[in-house]
Amino acid sequence: MEKARSEYPDAFYFYGNPVTDIAIFLGAFGVEIMLLSVPISVLAAHKIARRYNLFASVVMLPTSLLAPPRDMDDYFFAVVTVVTLIVIFSVAWLWKAADTSRADQSYA
Repeated sequence: MEKARSEYPDAFYFYGNPVTDIAIFLGAFGVEIMLLSVPISVLAAHKIARRYNLFASVVMLPTSLLAPPRDMDDYFFAVVTVVTLIVIFSVAWLWKAADTSRADQSYA
């Protein structure tokens, strides 16, 4: 274990895995990708929103599995995350025609 610590002098450890600056940056970038899904889905044109949701779910699925779960609660949240991303992809994939009923709604 001491040998692994010397390889990452500027890292702290989370469940035995070193967390470096690049890992924090990539994690924050991934969170921003998913947070942007909500306003893009509401405000963007149908074609753009659909493509963004397909892109975001495909990008986030492998990145959400980078750190292996170690406890039962980690497995639970990993399963919820994977199922949610699969549902997002499926809905975006089947979302063929623009919903004209939301054109009359005001979001302000």
